[in-house]
Parts: sequence; structure tokens; C-alpha cells
Amino acid sequence: MKLNYKFNWLLLAAVLQCLYACSPEEFEVPNAASFSKVFLQDAIENPVQYSYAMKDEWHSIKLGVGYGGVNFQNQDITVNLEATTALVDEFNALNGTDYPAMPEGSYRISANAVVLAAGKSSSNSISIEVNPLKLTGPRPHLLPVTIKDVSGDVQVNEELKTVYYLVSGEFDENPYEKFSQENWTVHSYSSDENDGSRTGGRARHSFDGSLDTFWHSQWRRDANGNRPGHPHFVAIDMNESKMIHGLEIFGRVNQVGGNGNPRDIVVEISTDGESWVETDSYVLENTASNTIYFPTAMEARYFRITINASHQDVYRTHVAEIKAF
Repeated sequence: MKLNYKFNWLLLAAVLQCLYACSPEEFEVPNAASFSKVFLQDAIENPVQYSYAMKDEWHSIKLGVGYGGVNFQNQDITVNLEATTALVDEFNALNGTDYPAMPEGSYRISANAVVLAAGKSSSNSISIEVNPLKLTGPRPHLLPVTIKDVSGDVQVNEELKTVYYLVSGEFDENPYEKFSQENWTVHSYSSDENDGSRTGGRARHSFDGSLDTFWHSQWRRDANGNRPGHPHFVAIDMNESKMIHGLEIFGRVNQVGGNGNPRDIVVEISTDGESWVETDSYVLENTASNTIYFPTAMEARYFRITINASHQDVYRTHVAEIKAF
């Protein structure tokens, strides 16, 4: 087997040597121009994925054009490029995805054309710059860049005509300013408890600006000896519409690592207090506070936190403070 393998490679080498030794006149390919095409080099790996820290910084992606075929071109070729977000819907339909297009202002292109110099197989490069903080959120966004047209009688490889850049963000710190809680009111809640003036217990204490007070689900038994278990929820009216990127949720200061702090939650937003849209579900750590980010920033006046389970699987929950940004 090893001898046959070696023989095959020797035979291939001999054939290639013969081909390279032949002059163009001795070895001509009929209709050679049809086999020579321009293509986007990055499109070979579609989609091309990048992830950056969610900061107000511009990151550069280099993009060049390739030329492949039997014969090299004997003159310069200008290749015009354009970002075409209209192709995002087509990509999603073909791949079963739902990526949003990168919004205008979150990307910029250094030039609209590159040049393939005569006799060269690759062009100069342009820069596509992206700013992750100008996306609608950390979820992946799609930016298609396509070959618009080329100069001369040169064909374009349709399968490698468009490159799809998939750009997402990651938070290592919160870049957003927290909203004032001054005009917030309670929209609704599942239950609360009156623990007195020092610790609070009412739903309104979840945004009173103090970590010493807190909202607590009902822990006293009713006339039938019952007390409510999960899910617990509190909904807040900010009394103005804002673009919300996420929340910071504080547990009780004297229960860090203990029981009752929220663990499995769902966050919803609303514009009218009646129809609710889920942002995502989250698992909170049993720490002093947890910062959660919505996959996509949303315009809303109301937000609702539903707690489906608390740490150590107790029936109750409590939240010292909720901040939005």
C-alpha cells in the first residue's frame, strides 16, 4: 500500500512537471476565459465570524479580491464592492437563521473598489470597520459585502461573490448609563410582604434606591395555611419610554450566598403595560448583584421580572434593588 501511494505521487509530480514545462502554445485550454473568475477571498468561509468587546471602538477587517483560473489577466481589473444589507433576508431564509442586519452607522468601508493588477492573483485590500457598541445588542449581526461589478471582460464567481460578516459583542463591563428611578412606580406584582419600616418588603422597595430595603414575596401563611411559591414577579412602570439594554439585579445584602435570591428568571418588556415581549431567560449567580444584557436593545416603558426559581430552591424570593440601563 505504501509503495502504491508513493507511486501515485511520483506520477502526479511527473504530470505537473510536464504541464509546467509546456509553453502556452503547446498547452492551450479551449475557452480559457470562462474558467478565469474574480471572487471574494473571505467568501470561502461564509459566514466569517468576529466577536468584540462591547465598547465604543472601531475594529478593522481586511477584505481583498482574488483571481483564479487558467490564464492570468493581461491588464488591471477594477472590482467595485458594496455593502448590501438587503441580502440578509435571503441568507436567513437559506440557512434557517434570524440574524439582524448591521445597522447603519455601525460599520464603514474605507473604499468602494480594489484593483487586481495585471498578472496578479490577489488585489490590494480595503478595510471594513465595525463598532460593536453601535449594534442593537450583543447578538450576532450580519453584514453582506458583495462584488457590484468588474471592469473588462471578466467573469465573477457567483458562489464566492458575497462575503457575510457575522459580528457579535461580548460584555466585560457595562458601558451604559443607568436610568434614574425617580419617576418609577409599581405596575403589578405577584405578592409582597410588610416587614416594617427598616427592611420594607413591599414591591416598591425593589427600586427605592436603597440596598437595605427589599421586595419580598409573601412569606406569612394565609388563613388556609398556604403561602405562594414560584413563579413570583414584579413589573415596573418607568413612566417614560426608553431604549433598554439590560438590568442590574441586587439580592438582599444579608443573604448573599444564602437562600431566596433569584436564580432562574425571565425578563419581559412592554410599551403599553398589557402586551409583553420576552427579552430572554437568565440564570443568576448567588452574588451581591447580577448584570444581564438583552440580546437586542428594545424600546419600552415597562419591564417585568418573573422569578421561576430561587437559590437553594426555597419557595420565596427577594430583590433589594433593580436598575435599568
